[in-house]
Parts: sequence; C-alpha cells; structure tokens
Amino acid sequence: MSCCSSPIEYLIEYADFAFQNSGFTMEDVLTIGHVFPNTVNICCPDYCSQEYILLGERSDIVDFNNRAGFNFGECCVNLYSIEGSLIPEYFTSGIIACCNTNTTAKCINELLEHTNSTALKEWFYISNNSTTGLFEYNTINQNFGFCELVEILKTKTPLVAEEYMLAILQLGLAISCRPNGTFVGGLETYVDTYYPV
Repeated sequence: MSCCSSPIEYLIEYADFAFQNSGFTMEDVLTIGHVFPNTVNICCPDYCSQEYILLGERSDIVDFNNRAGFNFGECCVNLYSIEGSLIPEYFTSGIIACCNTNTTAKCINELLEHTNSTALKEWFYISNNSTTGLFEYNTINQNFGFCELVEILKTKTPLVAEEYMLAILQLGLAISCRPNGTFVGGLETYVDTYYPV
C-alpha cells in the first residue's frame, strides 16, 4: 500500500470539480493542464525522468520525441493495437524494459462493456487506421495506469466515462513530478510548457 495518492484519481476528481464549477470538459482540463502543489502528496511515475504518458495516437509520439530536450528513452512501455503489438520504429534500436499487453485488452473490454460506446469500439476494434490503439509509457507504483483509469471510469455514468476516455485518447495524458509540483494534463500542453521549441 502506497502512502501517496494516485495522480490518475486526482485528474478525474479535478475534472469532475472543473465541470461542476466552471462547465469545463475533460478536453478543457487536459488542454489547460494543472500543477498540483507539492503539499499534495501525489505518486510520481517510477522511471525515466518521472514522466508518465498515456495516449491513443501513437503517431504523435514521434513529433514530441524529436523536441529538443525531450526523449522517451528506454522505459516500460505498454502497447495495444488492433494490428497487434506494433512497436513504433524508433523503439527498435533501444531495449524496452517491459512491454505487456495482456491486461490491457481485458481493461478495454470492461470499459466498452460499461460505456457501450460506438466511438470507443471503433477506436479499439473497428478502425483500419494502425495509429489508433493505446500507447502507455512508464508505470506508477509499478503498475500501468490505464487499468486504474478504467476502474475509476466505471464508477462514472457511461456518457461521462466515454467523454473522459475519448479526450485522453485524443489529447494524451502526461503526468510529471516537477520542482514546483506535479503536472497533470494533455501531452501537447506538457511538451509545450516544459520543452518549448
């Protein structure tokens, strides 16, 4: 049992709060990003500069990985694709610490069962576009965060769970412990903030 709190749980709670108080969607929350202060004891990602990334468009990773000062490096990677476990080309030259897709399919099916979302079904199982699927980089408390996210979303209404998950797949989720606090937000917002061109 960890003495720190889950950043994924904080994200969902913050998104709920932002919607109730300001009408913000999950897309708004990810686009703006949020830095939780160090007084909030949030768990940091485990390895690789303490950066956690979850997204559904693997093609975007190449663009972000080429930014000066930002490099995914060699770290735990979780991949899921309807085309099979297609490892992006730029990872083939390095050693991947771990690559596990076994639990991801189970969690995807639980998400689809809860939401009955046509858009999510198309995202994971119907699309012929090999860039859709799921890419997860790094672990939090030695676990990949996607299944934790699904467990939290299963406590929400199907419409809210669908909206939150689609926003995360499209914009990505970045979690990083920084000197001024823990950043939680969209991948592009994170890279633009901490690794500007």
